Amino acid sequence: MRKWISIGMAVVALLVVAGWLIDRRQGEALDIGEGSITIGSPVSGTNVDIYFYAPGLKSRDAVELVRIAPENADPGLEFVDARVYHRESFLNGVPLSWTKDNGPASDPTRVASGPIDGYLLNGESDVILFRVRIITDERPLSVRALRVTYRNGLREHTQVIDANYDIIAPRPVGR
Repeated sequence: MRKWISIGMAVVALLVVAGWLIDRRQGEALDIGEGSITIGSPVSGTNVDIYFYAPGLKSRDAVELVRIAPENADPGLEFVDARVYHRESFLNGVPLSWTKDNGPASDPTRVASGPIDGYLLNGESDVILFRVRIITDERPLSVRALRVTYRNGLREHTQVIDANYDIIAPRPVGR
């Protein structure tokens, strides 16, 4: 009887270790397609929405995205949302950053998009833009890193992606 209990405990321990190793690997399923990214954009005013290009994500296995949000954002910035776009929908190219002052040429609000939640990432992602609202007139403002939450296997996992976004004061006209 003791022999069977010892064998049973060994099997359970082996399954726990194997499950931990598999789950650990599933928590690191994303890579950055273009490497880390740094984008700076001059913006004036308050209550202004600015869209930023998120780094291209790659996955070794199919994963389902849940949400993308700034990991660290300065006070004065509010996260609004993140959406997925088809690259070919932007006739003038995908904007690295966009506000209404940039005009309609690459306006993300005029292009079909889908929610992040439920987007199946299998290989390389379509274009992901995230939007923050500037609620202060102070500059510079920064977002440091994006937090990506996704489902892989039976659990949700989170990875922090290296990305830097700077909002600076525009230069005065004539200088």
